[in-house]
Amino acid sequence: MVLDLTGDEPVLGWFVGPVDEGVEDPTGFVLDVEGETFLQLGVRGIDWTTESPQRYDGDPVAGAGTEVLTEVVFGGLFEGQQQVVLGLREEADYRIFSLSDPARIVVDVRHP
Repeated sequence: MVLDLTGDEPVLGWFVGPVDEGVEDPTGFVLDVEGETFLQLGVRGIDWTTESPQRYDGDPVAGAGTEVLTEVVFGGLFEGQQQVVLGLREEADYRIFSLSDPARIVVDVRHP
């Protein structure tokens, strides 16, 4: 799963980890995410103060064509941090890293 970032100097700050279910930050509402297990990604440094035509609309993205990833759901955007929940068919190893030019954050999930 790759997140493309825009802006003059995108801040590539993040955290990721397994969760029992996707719970929207800050509301506490359970997110409807397809999958048996979940990874939650928090991306820091998101400009939430201005409207942007380049901002993703937040609709869920199906994991079509992948063996483990079932769906990606955008949760809350709160105080400059975007929540993203990845639904997986089963527990899997993963890694996260950044790429530049253009700025991207990659969550690489191991497929069997």
